Amino acid sequence: MVEVYSKSDLIHGLLPDLAAEVEQAGLLDLVAHCDFLYQQALNANVELVILRVLQDAPKRFGRDVLCAPWFFSYTRMALVDSCFMNCARLFDDGSDIWVGGFIKNCGKMAGEIDGRVRDVYGDRPSFDSEKPIRHPLAAQEEMFYQNEVDAQRDIELLFGGGRHEPVYVGMDAGTLIELWQKRLSGLSKLRDSLRTHRNKVFAHSDSDALDYDRFVEQYPLTYAEMQRLIDFVSDVTIEMYALITGVERQRSPRGIDDVLGLLNYVDAGMEAVERRFANFQAGRPAIADS
Repeated sequence: MVEVYSKSDLIHGLLPDLAAEVEQAGLLDLVAHCDFLYQQALNANVELVILRVLQDAPKRFGRDVLCAPWFFSYTRMALVDSCFMNCARLFDDGSDIWVGGFIKNCGKMAGEIDGRVRDVYGDRPSFDSEKPIRHPLAAQEEMFYQNEVDAQRDIELLFGGGRHEPVYVGMDAGTLIELWQKRLSGLSKLRDSLRTHRNKVFAHSDSDALDYDRFVEQYPLTYAEMQRLIDFVSDVTIEMYALITGVERQRSPRGIDDVLGLLNYVDAGMEAVERRFANFQAGRPAIADS
């Protein structure tokens, strides 16, 4: 008989049997923190995607925005507040759970993580028990493995080039965690800017918030830079979750383009309204024969 589980039965996104295996390995608390940070990064990512769609909406769907300016304006303001706060929590080193603290805790459990990776992936062909993790290098990490990157790019050139596939490097958990710590250090200026925005505008009402345009000039933080911060947390939590559980999580939820689809439907509706109005002005029937 096949057991059927509901979402409420899941433990940090895991089925009970798998959660029991992870707990036996001594890694369930780490997975709990990983799941929490992943969900926050996912929320921030969704909000940022919608913000980018709304940012382009006046150019792409001008008449729809003019039709409901209050809706688009207040929706965007609410999403900006929420996205900034969700992102700020991910990097708040005063919190019990933040990405830097999570990486540090992973370092303390590096031996247990390697052991769990061997249990989950040990039957794969060419598995290296000394370097059990096959890590896909992010763009910011390639500088630390230039020989491996150059070797793969040379192979790609032999087959026509143009496609830069991820470069996979074998390593143990300790090496992976050191790599993440380097990336986190490289984000220090963006983290400082994010913290300033949170403290002066979004979490408190400092006088700087009175002239927000001037404040942004002094402490710039673009959507692309926010995306870099969110992507880092997503990279860390998605990979660590997969290493421990064998479950690959998605970066964005299904239906992320729903807002674009909604605007397309509204655009089609506005076209119909304009046709009806033109027919009315011309003295033709409101619904013209097709």
